[in-house]
Amino acid sequence: MNSKSHRWQRAGKLLIVTLSLLAYVFIVWKLLRFEYWNSLTTQLKLSFHSIVLLFVSLFLWMANLLAEVKKWRALIRSYHPISLINAWRQVLAGTTTAMGSPARLAEMGGRMALLPKKVRMHAGVLTVVGGILQTIIICIGGYIALLFNDRYNFLQLFQSKLVWIAFSVLAIILVVFWLVQKHETTRYYYRIIKNLNLKTIAEVAIWTVVRYVIYLVQLLVWFKIFGVDYTYADMALSAAIYFMLITIIPSYFLVDIGIRGSVAIFVFSSFTQNTPLILITILAMWISNVVVPVIIGSIILWRQRSLKQNIS
Repeated sequence: MNSKSHRWQRAGKLLIVTLSLLAYVFIVWKLLRFEYWNSLTTQLKLSFHSIVLLFVSLFLWMANLLAEVKKWRALIRSYHPISLINAWRQVLAGTTTAMGSPARLAEMGGRMALLPKKVRMHAGVLTVVGGILQTIIICIGGYIALLFNDRYNFLQLFQSKLVWIAFSVLAIILVVFWLVQKHETTRYYYRIIKNLNLKTIAEVAIWTVVRYVIYLVQLLVWFKIFGVDYTYADMALSAAIYFMLITIIPSYFLVDIGIRGSVAIFVFSSFTQNTPLILITILAMWISNVVVPVIIGSIILWRQRSLKQNIS
């Protein structure tokens, strides 16, 4: 092994370890700053109904993870077929490294670390593709919810900016097209994406929609657990709007959960004026869908015996 390859190996291992530690720092920092732990103990009353809902939430958590695993297997299958258990490990490892990065950009790092060297670049590009597709579906769902929801008065404002958004997307597409034509590296990325056939894209889209629906139901269940009274249709539309807003609003490391909380108060205050209850619900969603996978993913990364050989 030459010295340059050895340096890259050490740098890669250090990056994975740093991101894993940073994820724990972020989690601890957020949990210590949460102000409503006392409200949590008073709002969560262990009745038969709440216990059933907690088991439903656990089932939805597993279904959510399974949908992402299936989606990831479909994306990577053209280049490197993987088993369900390996896809599960890679998804959780990606969740860990994503925690310490803005817009989850480092999610690809955890997945790449558990793949052979020859397909790591493909995995990185395909992770981004999956993220973009998820963003598109969330935004479509949120916009449809806006059209059928009369609880909010910002629909006109949102629609007035639609033209600006369309021009922005067009500009991005043109820039990407120019880069693809001018640079060999971006042409290589483009060839990876182009290799995805319509059947694969359709399968990935289906699993993305399934995961999106599970997210919506999860949020409804957590609100029920904490005693919020609502009609299912109204809450589902509001949940879709909430997920759209936290997706399109720029959020960066150390402020993401604060943004989620502020948006949640704005969207769900029509159902309850109990602000701590709204924040507790969002915290519960965050712990189940982010914190728990991060902990499991970090264990997977730390136990990966071949990490030193696999990272270069």
